[in-house]
Amino acid sequence: MRLGFFFFFFLLTPAVLAFDCNLLREDLRGFCEEINQLGLTVEEKELLIMDLIYNSKEFADHDFVYYWNTNLAVEKAPEGIELQDKGNIKDAWLKILTIMPSILEENKLYCSDQGKLLARYDYDVKIPTETMSGDCKTEYEKLSENAKLNVYLNDNLIGNEQVNPFTTNTDADFKAVLDISLDTKIKRYSWRDYCCETDRHCYTQCTYKRGKKTCTKVCKNECTKYCQTCELRTTETQQDRLTLTDTFKADYYNSKPQTTFSIANQYYDITEGFLNITNFTSLLLSFKESYYQNNKYFYDLSYSFKPYYILTLKANKHLTESARNIHVTNKDPEFRFVVENPEDCNIKVSDHFKTYEQKCDTGFQKTNITLETDKLAYREGETIKVNVTPKDKQIRISYGQQTVNAYAIAEFTAQPYDNKVTAELGDAKANKVIYVSNSSNWRLIIYLLLFLSIIYFVVKLFNAKWRFL
Repeated sequence: MRLGFFFFFFLLTPAVLAFDCNLLREDLRGFCEEINQLGLTVEEKELLIMDLIYNSKEFADHDFVYYWNTNLAVEKAPEGIELQDKGNIKDAWLKILTIMPSILEENKLYCSDQGKLLARYDYDVKIPTETMSGDCKTEYEKLSENAKLNVYLNDNLIGNEQVNPFTTNTDADFKAVLDISLDTKIKRYSWRDYCCETDRHCYTQCTYKRGKKTCTKVCKNECTKYCQTCELRTTETQQDRLTLTDTFKADYYNSKPQTTFSIANQYYDITEGFLNITNFTSLLLSFKESYYQNNKYFYDLSYSFKPYYILTLKANKHLTESARNIHVTNKDPEFRFVVENPEDCNIKVSDHFKTYEQKCDTGFQKTNITLETDKLAYREGETIKVNVTPKDKQIRISYGQQTVNAYAIAEFTAQPYDNKVTAELGDAKANKVIYVSNSSNWRLIIYLLLFLSIIYFVVKLFNAKWRFL
């Protein structure tokens, strides 16, 4: 079994679940459960599972990360997020979880020129049922509820959804603002006393007017029992308003690959060329029967916001090279290659976010080169100025132990005993012989002249003496 060897190295302990294996596709769940049974820390288990679910080590699989993150059911607040209440609005939270695509390199998060921001939020509404103090009854009714999300990039509104597209050509400052409003009608009731039982009582009431007596029978109902009724006293509206804000920053990744390709020479069945390329993370130079691959990074996963495990790709510097039927000399950013069959040449180059492909121009015209120096004789330490043609091609120029790849112009420091400058482009070559003098050379010349002078005077003296005899 694929992970069975782990049991040989680690003692089994009661499982501390580091990861919900149900998040994975079915064919990986068994391996995930095995990892969860290992006697490791939670963090160690999580790292093993991240390695299990991401196999695209040599390139950045942003589609996988996007599919994972957008299909998570984030229903409750992730760990570490504070919940907020306001009136009948309860347990409210808002979080920008990530942007996609993005790359984490050396603890710095980079975004591309286009992407999507993933935000999530939630809250509860809890309408009370209890009776307010002083009321005999309190009734509650939700009148309206609204939650509006505004997402900004560099203070410009980009959308109102939990997944919002964006474009940028600068460093990105994101902000999400959630406004929650809730209106609740409250009916408050209070006790009112009323007479619920009466007793009828009659009596005679007499009055005198102008000495005349008039009597009438008067009957009254007297309350003998009072009762209470709960009646509506007031109606009011409770308005609860809560605003949540979250921010997120990313640096703009502005590093598009630049390539130049040329065939330098063709001889017999061999083709020699140069590929100059900058700002790349991976390179594939392929021909019909051969290829060269260069990867500067490998990728793995960083995670956050447990228990959901929001994923971010992490780039790690690590150079790997592979080749078949091709010889490549890597002097980054220049790659010199020698290949037998140059047919079907294709360049595939990537940065952290995009992949670019182009066909190669394998046409070749033999180039003649010329080399000139500004002088023929130099003193030691003097600057030798070299001009080469053609000026639009990078030419290898050498003097003594010094070598440069240059366009049109190069400079060297004159050294004693180094008397030749060479320019090479493919199998084309040009040379220039120069003279470099130093103090020891001058002394040698002086001694030689002095010696010749002595010989000259000796010969003259000898001739004069011969004639005298």
